[in-house]
Amino acid sequence: MQRQTEELVSRAKAGSQQAFSELAVIYTPLIESECLKHKDKLDMDELKQAALIGLYSAVCAFDPGRGVTFDAFAKVCIANRINSELRRVRPAEEELDEELHGAGSPEDDIIERESYLDRLESIDAALTDYEKKVFLLYLNGESYKFIAARLGKTEKSVDGAIRRSKEKLRRCWDKELNK
Repeated sequence: MQRQTEELVSRAKAGSQQAFSELAVIYTPLIESECLKHKDKLDMDELKQAALIGLYSAVCAFDPGRGVTFDAFAKVCIANRINSELRRVRPAEEELDEELHGAGSPEDDIIERESYLDRLESIDAALTDYEKKVFLLYLNGESYKFIAARLGKTEKSVDGAIRRSKEKLRRCWDKELNK
């Protein structure tokens, strides 16, 4: 199973949306488990979106030569991304979200999942490989210093990549919203 997972990770890292979709299905129990731990703090849809971004960042940053299984790495990345999202949200927003969002239907869940995958696809299309690596580590809550050391770059280079990534994604998502 681990060998199959690493093959899917390799294909997803090379840009296969199908491979990432298969990984998302495989890791759905882990994603749901991590999200349930925080269901009282944030809307489940937002938690699942953060978890999927965490999974995507795990795919992009995974290095099998480091001696860590993808399962363990993905769990840490997903948990870190959810925690980053929780830190970002203010308590007042949590109350408003609880009032505005009810339990979704299965159809809503499918639409949301497709929306998440569309967002991930737009990240993949809009950013260079370096920007993706930097941005996803940043989304995972890593410091500029850590990212720079991990990728063998300077903190200034990391800062520039993050600024470029934010601007590219803002433009990309603005275009999508205005369609």
